Amino acid sequence: MNRRRILKTGESYTFNQYFDLPFTLEDILAEFDCTLVRSHIDLPRQPFTAAIEPLLHQLQRNRKRIE
Repeated sequence: MNRRRILKTGESYTFNQYFDLPFTLEDILAEFDCTLVRSHIDLPRQPFTAAIEPLLHQLQRNRKRIE
């Protein structure tokens, strides 16, 4: 089965332009004979060891700079 081409032959696209196209991600990927599989991943976690007070102080200082 021939499917309708959604990308113009010979035209180059930037990464952002693919997302501006009025087509689904699956249709765009099909142009490259690719598919997308979404799945949940569990990333490793580490306990937060930094003290919060210095970070709060730095945040307050930076907010004063931009206000």
